[in-house]
Amino acid sequence: MAAEKALNLGVEPPKDVTPPDGYEVVLHKNALEPGEVIEVIIAGKAIAVANVGGAWHACSNACPHAEGPLGEGRLEGHVLTCPYHGWQFDLRDGTCLTSPGDTIATYPVEVVGDAVCVAV
Repeated sequence: MAAEKALNLGVEPPKDVTPPDGYEVVLHKNALEPGEVIEVIIAGKAIAVANVGGAWHACSNACPHAEGPLGEGRLEGHVLTCPYHGWQFDLRDGTCLTSPGDTIATYPVEVVGDAVCVAV
């Protein structure tokens, strides 16, 4: 089953790709430019997927501070900033840079052919 929601990006996720076990195809690898982030829904979970200079990352879409939509945040390098109150997270491990001790869930990402696949 492909991602239930991916914003209309103009590039359809590949349908001829078999993702690794436990992964879902969420995007075509050309759907996001480096430095862009988007919200997708996978198995009922809101996930933010980001292209960090060609390296892909996925994390919970909800900021732990006020449930801000991280998929609408600003991405600078590996740092994703919540659009609500500016909390910042390192996408490599989910560490909150603004409030030490707070974290967001991160999810494994694999690129298979032209498909970006996320495990949740």
